[in-house]
Amino acid sequence: MYTLRQYAVRFHRRQPVAAGPFVEFASPKHHVCFSTTPLYASASNIISRVGIVGAGPSGFYVAKYLLKELGPGATVDVMDSLPTPFGLVRTGVAPDHPEVKAVQSDFEKVAGDPRFSFYGNVRVGYDVDVATLRSLYDVLVLAYGASEDRTLGIPGEDTLEGVVSARTFVNWYNGHPDYAQDAKLTGMLGEILAQASAQVAVLGQGNVALDCARVLAKRPADLETSDICEHALVVLRESKLAAVSVVGRRGHGQAAFTIKELRELSRIPGARLVVPPEEVARGLTEFTIAELAQSRPRKRLADLVASLPGPAVGGQAGEGGERVVALRFLLLPRAFLPDPRRPRRLGAVVFERARLELDGQGKRVVAVGTGETEELPCQLALRSIGYKSQPVDGLPFDNKKAVVPNRHGRVLEAASEEAVPVPGVYCTGWVKRGPSGIINTNIYDARETVAAIMEDAAQGKLPFSSSFSLLEVLAQAGRKKSEDVVSWEGYEKIDAWERRHGAARGKPREKVTDSHRLLEIARS
Repeated sequence: MYTLRQYAVRFHRRQPVAAGPFVEFASPKHHVCFSTTPLYASASNIISRVGIVGAGPSGFYVAKYLLKELGPGATVDVMDSLPTPFGLVRTGVAPDHPEVKAVQSDFEKVAGDPRFSFYGNVRVGYDVDVATLRSLYDVLVLAYGASEDRTLGIPGEDTLEGVVSARTFVNWYNGHPDYAQDAKLTGMLGEILAQASAQVAVLGQGNVALDCARVLAKRPADLETSDICEHALVVLRESKLAAVSVVGRRGHGQAAFTIKELRELSRIPGARLVVPPEEVARGLTEFTIAELAQSRPRKRLADLVASLPGPAVGGQAGEGGERVVALRFLLLPRAFLPDPRRPRRLGAVVFERARLELDGQGKRVVAVGTGETEELPCQLALRSIGYKSQPVDGLPFDNKKAVVPNRHGRVLEAASEEAVPVPGVYCTGWVKRGPSGIINTNIYDARETVAAIMEDAAQGKLPFSSSFSLLEVLAQAGRKKSEDVVSWEGYEKIDAWERRHGAARGKPREKVTDSHRLLEIARS
């Protein structure tokens, strides 16, 4: 690991551009300033109270690197709307990817610092407003991620049962309390998947889309030793799924999934991964060939897709109960159609076939409709076209980019180049850069934001905080009793309960999916 000063040298690879009490490292995109005199040490002591909104990876990484810089009397409070920490590591990572969840052990070490406090089940904007938080903390860091879905805006999307966002499906099988306890959702998914020869369309071709396809295509017995929730296993055990189609707008050369995810999808026992060869051929344009020539990893991925077998003659259904997963390309979703027998339920998706062209600037390959359409029968459609962040009352927001406007992590008063920073307010993670990257991408984000915080502290740009605690403010507002706020010690009780009950079933944990039950365990 690097100190912040080493980080500037390692990642910006520049020599100091100024001498004196501060040393600056500059690059075309970044400007980081560190004190080289005792002023830098004093900056650590200037910051006494830090509040971080969001207990996912981005929030924990900021806490980790700030705690390395701050003095022994400083405190870092991390709050989250859920009673449990870790964000998408808990509710977003696929249950059959335990190696990705291993990062939790790093975050648990952060939480072990006596200067760290966790406040679960605290909703910013409802239980406490931003203005109050700004008065409580010298530094307020927004790390609340992206909780909304991007939509297609096509007929049937909002009216037909069976059109569900991939985020909803992932949260459902991973035990997010807002989704796992939705009896209507569980009932609908159970009824749809239990239909004979059920078909699912996943719209989008990122790693989340492949996660959904893999969980659906796997044999339930192969998921029973993961931390998938029991209510999801009950539904999957009754599934009579025949086929999953993972559909993309552009060609195989532009697919967003990784080769690791694709290989995993191709090796599922009892399932067969196929791709129509004509769609691969249509996507291999001169533009695509030029793109692939510039990236060896993308070329390897495209070659792997092209090597997959084509679908069986006469349809997609597999033989002997085999499930078929089909990668489909160059299809633009145009409408969701109802089932003629059940008009409120989804029956098919209408796609327009596409061809690839360069955009108006000649820089990016885009999909353009040809006018030819295709109907893909399905009873469940999972929309996996991306997430977006939401604004928080009392702070600026860039509605066009769906992020908090910022400059190297400093929140700006407006989404413009001329805007000045909001004193003491910072951001990191998806709310800073948009919903992209992997968990480790948040490390760079956190380091950059922490560097900005320390620079501002050294230059006397931080406001002063009050002497009240977050619990005192919540009690005064009457929104939340202290016993309804989950501390780190309370979460450790939840963690122990889940591990104990999971072990009884041969699983790493059995997640508690009811918010009230989570609070009961935390209080016990």
